[in-house]
Amino acid sequence: MQNSYLVRGGILLAVIVATLPGCVSAPFGGGRQEQRAITAVSGKKTSLVIMFSATKDCKHTRYTYPETIRYPDHGNISFEVHSGRPKAITEGASRACAQKSVEGAVVFYRSDPGFVGSDRATFRQPGLTTDIAIKVVK
Repeated sequence: MQNSYLVRGGILLAVIVATLPGCVSAPFGGGRQEQRAITAVSGKKTSLVIMFSATKDCKHTRYTYPETIRYPDHGNISFEVHSGRPKAITEGASRACAQKSVEGAVVFYRSDPGFVGSDRATFRQPGLTTDIAIKVVK
């Protein structure tokens, strides 16, 4: 089941809310910047983030695929639409959606076969640029 796949232990489900205002200058085109770090098992598909926006009451959600600013050097990125319960929303207009099922664009990472080490990917949505440090382990 797709919902349980996203929220099971061991899978990082970070939420980026596209409704945040862009008011601070950033190197990738303006808006807020955030840094994230995840650990991925070599060769296994790992979720990096789910991206969606919602009304304050969480009744109307929409998703959009982010622009990939930096592709990983040692792996691939893929995008899929899934439903899940984003536990990580603690601020912003969509915090009412925490623990509710929402549909979003999930960004997945899979390292090159046998690769172990550090990788990185950067994504942008209106008002938000997210840089993800990826530690790939055996």
